Amino acid sequence: MSKKNNSDETKLYIDAFKNEAEELLGKLEEDLLEMENNPSDQECLNKVFRAMHTIKGSGAMFGFDKIAGFTHHVETALDKVRTGSIGVNKQLIDLVLVSRDLISRMLHEPDQEQDSIIAENIIQKLTVLIEEAELTKTFNEEEKRKKADQSASMDKPSGYWINIFLIKYRPMEDVFSSGMDPAIILDEIKELGTAQITADTTNLPDIEDMDPEKSYFEWQINLETKASLEEIENIFIFQDKSEYIIETLDSVFYELPETDEYTLSSEQDLSISDDTLMTGRRDINRSRYQSSVRIPSDKLDYLINLVGELVITQARLSQAALENDTPAMTKTVEGIERLTEELRDCVLNIRMLPIGTSFNKFKRLVRDLSDELGKKIDLNTSGADTELDKTVLDRLEDPMVHLIRNSIDHGIESPAERMENNKPETGEIFLGAAHKGGSVVITIRDNGRGIDIDKLVLKAIEKEIIDNADNMTEQEKLNLIFHPGFSTSSSVTNVSGRGVGMDVVKKEIENLRGSIDIKNIPGHGMTINLMLPLTLAIIEGLLIRVGENRFVIPMDVIDECVELIPDPNESTRGRKLTSVRGEMLPYVRLRHFFNIKTAVPAIEHLVIVKSTNSRVGIVVDKIIGNHQTVIKSLGKIYQNVEGISGGTILGDGGIALIIDVPKVIRCAEQEI
Repeated sequence: MSKKNNSDETKLYIDAFKNEAEELLGKLEEDLLEMENNPSDQECLNKVFRAMHTIKGSGAMFGFDKIAGFTHHVETALDKVRTGSIGVNKQLIDLVLVSRDLISRMLHEPDQEQDSIIAENIIQKLTVLIEEAELTKTFNEEEKRKKADQSASMDKPSGYWINIFLIKYRPMEDVFSSGMDPAIILDEIKELGTAQITADTTNLPDIEDMDPEKSYFEWQINLETKASLEEIENIFIFQDKSEYIIETLDSVFYELPETDEYTLSSEQDLSISDDTLMTGRRDINRSRYQSSVRIPSDKLDYLINLVGELVITQARLSQAALENDTPAMTKTVEGIERLTEELRDCVLNIRMLPIGTSFNKFKRLVRDLSDELGKKIDLNTSGADTELDKTVLDRLEDPMVHLIRNSIDHGIESPAERMENNKPETGEIFLGAAHKGGSVVITIRDNGRGIDIDKLVLKAIEKEIIDNADNMTEQEKLNLIFHPGFSTSSSVTNVSGRGVGMDVVKKEIENLRGSIDIKNIPGHGMTINLMLPLTLAIIEGLLIRVGENRFVIPMDVIDECVELIPDPNESTRGRKLTSVRGEMLPYVRLRHFFNIKTAVPAIEHLVIVKSTNSRVGIVVDKIIGNHQTVIKSLGKIYQNVEGISGGTILGDGGIALIIDVPKVIRCAEQEI
């Protein structure tokens, strides 16, 4: 293998380590915030400790010595918590969260002098915290704990479980050329307990045939430990191309001697003899198999593009089969259609991720910002299992941050103000997600002061955004907060005051083909609902015709389709209205909107779509039918064209433009 290939492969392993470490740090943050709310949650503590331990060991393996050294100190502090030497408090959580941020920065920007200074400062504070906590433990408290333990031991024997594992580990052949050392893996396993390691030299060649960059050994390890299967699996987390199997041979309970003086140290030798084994054994016999594969997002995007092209080609093939009307060809094409649809659904499902992964990121935001502003706020979530396309989730993060910051700064009152208004001292922000038809509705709700409509209008008049609000509905007044440069803050702070946050929210949600709905209860809070499509790649659409032009309306915004018979008296106060089963609906003619000058048919069709707060009709010449729509960008030159969000290629090779329903409705309303 050439030096260049070795270098490229080493870079791939380091990039894989960085990605895995970032994922571990994300989960670590979630567990830390959960641990802050429930200090006695031992499971969260163990997860945090294991994550730090894994990052430390893997960091040393891949040459991130500064990360390994710094993480060792943080791990020591967490171990003190595990052993009960110190308790969980806000100061500890703050330090570990800052440590998590520093580790993340050191992963991507190593050798920064400032990071070393910050690391030393954190280590010093952790050391002081540990020393102070240990000094406050008095003899009386220790005696009280011992008596409680003795009382509990009368009902249940005290002791611990010993797990006995058989581990088979075979590194990939070129492990040394990638920069990894299998000895580090073996050392980490030995740290977990008593390990008997045997090397299998069956594949060892003669000395003259040996390559120093290749590994020829396979190891078998018999391990007796208090560690769980998950803790052992974490040691192999970056060994994707190596072969390893972890089998649980036994789990046995080891009873401690009945004496107040005996305590089991975390550093004590865990080797035990057969004479000490209890009779209640549990056989687990589980093997470790890979259940998932990590795929770079760019490869997944490329796969989606290929599926999109396949869908277009399949549509053209179906069109050709329809024109030729050959039974044998028709049957074959039907089979291809079915397989293409299944492949499309399968690939789209691969891109779907639970929105809970994004919700968890905001817990840290709420915690830090509420501390900064001197407020008490709880974040509650619902619908974390609701799935969205990864692309939508990634682009949704910035708008969600702006909305949550807005609720914290403008919505939730200070504790004193809430008490004066007979409200609980702690405010609440709620994040929820739920499926609604072919869309997902995300709800951001707070129980703060809400929006003062009169103050909002006065500020808009002051900034010359409007002349007056005499003919404005309440919803139109609320929508003023989305105007560029508009803010009700009297001063500019780090959090708000520049009037760009809500404008960014509106533009990004519209770019995602979504819509925003605001509900306000003055004095009691505000609710914002974001209606978003499940995916941006391939959608179900309704193919329609206006003149010689074909358009697609996304199916998830359509309520129903009816015929529209012309009525000379249908215009009311300049607004086009029609009656559908007794309901008066405003409508927009695509013919007029796009200035299409062709003859109007005797009977037109009305496609009724869901607007932000009501239903609106879109008048078209003909409804062709459902169409599996692969969304294609029209390029930068068309990005400012109102009413069009993209295009798609039809089966006959023609092009149909995709209607941006919210923009069509908004532009029509501005003309009225």
